[in-house]
Amino acid sequence: MNRIDHFALPLHNGVSAWYAALHRLNPRLSYARFMGMTGGVFRTLFCANDCLCFERYREREIAIAGVQAQGFRVLPINAPPQSPRRLQQRLIRAWDRGTPVVWSEEAREGLLTDFSPDTGVFTLEGVDELGERSAIERTVAEIRSLELYLVRRSRRPVGRSSMRIWNALLEWVAFALRAPTWGRCAALPPAVPCGAGIAAYSLWADALERDPPATPGSLNALIRRARRWQTSREAASEFLRELAGTRRTAFANRLRYAADIFAREAQEALGPIPAAPHGAPDLLRRAEAWEREAVGDLMEAIVIALRLPEPTGTALLEPPEEPLSGMALQEMIYLARAGSPPFRTLAARRLAGSDHPQALSTLTQLLYDPEEMTREMALYTLTVHPSQRGVSMLRGVYRSLAEAVELDESRLRRAITCLPGVIPEEERASPDT
Repeated sequence: MNRIDHFALPLHNGVSAWYAALHRLNPRLSYARFMGMTGGVFRTLFCANDCLCFERYREREIAIAGVQAQGFRVLPINAPPQSPRRLQQRLIRAWDRGTPVVWSEEAREGLLTDFSPDTGVFTLEGVDELGERSAIERTVAEIRSLELYLVRRSRRPVGRSSMRIWNALLEWVAFALRAPTWGRCAALPPAVPCGAGIAAYSLWADALERDPPATPGSLNALIRRARRWQTSREAASEFLRELAGTRRTAFANRLRYAADIFAREAQEALGPIPAAPHGAPDLLRRAEAWEREAVGDLMEAIVIALRLPEPTGTALLEPPEEPLSGMALQEMIYLARAGSPPFRTLAARRLAGSDHPQALSTLTQLLYDPEEMTREMALYTLTVHPSQRGVSMLRGVYRSLAEAVELDESRLRRAITCLPGVIPEEERASPDT
């Protein structure tokens, strides 16, 4: 049996199986490096105490995009659904060629590691949500219900290593500062506040204060999420130290500052949560404060590494409510309209400090941005705008979409509907429509 190295499946977190696959294609790849370059290090997500549906959706989305960005191809095997014979042929061909096959289900993930021609049974090695590893045997009919992906090397160039590192750090910061949003949750009514990055900390702390874990199921959910976040922060610290190396430049120093903070967050705030669940809200608020500090160091490192113009770098480092004017305002508007997706998100966040008509117009345009993260940030920025102009513009957008046909426009209208206090009750459409 072509078993998986023990360290390649440390935890069921939506990432381990992808690392096990890439480690077969590149044995020198470290777990921390993989987590950092594919986004695993910044994965903190929350929708409800006892539910991981938001995590599972986001984890798959981020992991696949991160793997592809590193120069690999991810191909779904059973989408659209294949006949049992066709699916078996594809799986056997991949196994014969040594092509990694990633599989996942609700509580387990791993790789296909063996096939028995005599019995037609596949061996799937994986890890569950408690970190327990095992190998299971399944027929092709039983495998059809799983999510299955082939992972191959891509022939497309992926750019210089340094640029990929900077892009990974930039995406990390943009995700960490991602706006909370109103989304769907399998355990609660249609619209609930969901958080990613730093926003997830306060949402989880608030939820635990309202409803402390009182059942074995809720306690297990708390333990699973705390362990996921802790391992992510441990990998974040190791990844940043690996990038900093022994250099003593301003860029490397800030990476080390952030690495030290992430290590402390993992050990002193997230690590004790499973043993002290009733103290989790205070521990999470402590972790949130450290998270903000570490992300600030990362933002400074990015400004230094990319040699951003002084007005741009200064504006990005300032809090979002800080007023913008002059060249700084124009730079943020330019970034919001023409920058890469992470820069568009960060610029949209920063425009909360401006009441300039051009800034508000830019935020309205970003409601239709192709990147979901940017759309969410623009929506959030308009709702928290210090004046009522942002809310008024959202109401205008909502009414203009009354006859929306396109899927993205319907989603935008539903998202505005979910926002509390924006649309009058008599105009409010059902979030399910």
